[in-house]
Amino acid sequence: MLDKCHKLRNLAEYEGQLDITPQLSQELIVITKELLQIVEAFAPV
Repeated sequence: MLDKCHKLRNLAEYEGQLDITPQLSQELIVITKELLQIVEAFAPV
């Protein structure tokens, strides 16, 4: 999912093609929140 979103961002940045659906945005938000919880569980460095 993160790779797909990164590729879509690159298409928008370099080729002007922006094709992001509300569903894709919602899935990215969910995954980002899950990733944040995992990272926050690590002890501070």
